[in-house]
Amino acid sequence: MICVTEIVVRRHGILRGMQEIREEILQQPRSTLLLCLPSILYVAQNNFIWIAIINLEAVVFHILYQLKILTTAAFSYLLLQRRISWQQWHALVLLCVGCAVIQLEAQASEALSKAPTQDEVSIDASQKRPRNSSIGLVCVLAMTVISGFAGAFCEKMLKRGSSVSIRNIQLGVPGLMSGLHGLSNLIAGDNQGFLVRRT
Repeated sequence: MICVTEIVVRRHGILRGMQEIREEILQQPRSTLLLCLPSILYVAQNNFIWIAIINLEAVVFHILYQLKILTTAAFSYLLLQRRISWQQWHALVLLCVGCAVIQLEAQASEALSKAPTQDEVSIDASQKRPRNSSIGLVCVLAMTVISGFAGAFCEKMLKRGSSVSIRNIQLGVPGLMSGLHGLSNLIAGDNQGFLVRRT
């Protein structure tokens, strides 16, 4: 809604704004369909986040998720032909390590400051679900690849000339529709999730 309002104000009228939306979105289906890909990938990434959080310890999740810095740089190199020197690659690796260390220290200090009572320990032990760390690991790695690819792909599409508001509409509508589809499945009682194969 904000993007539509920005277009209407920029074009000085509702009719001109709607004409730009029609010309840029409806009359250019190829670019609209291309932006459906990262939009749907972001919805899948959000689902992977939940699966990973359920199956991994918080510290492991946060440390592995810092790999998205490297995947974003790699996809910027591949999709955008951005030159990255060896010094920059080393700096990116050090940045990932630094982020991981900070996350590790934050989790450790939080764990020390929150010593659970005996009642909390017994309640927590009875409510724990079994974790599958390999599923969590695969989900985090998939998230980092999705994040890097979708970010670089969106940047490539933004450089093609349309306004940011038009690109936001093109990204938002398919993401909203696929997210509402997953929500409707959840409300209907299909709590197995978005990624379960349908037969």
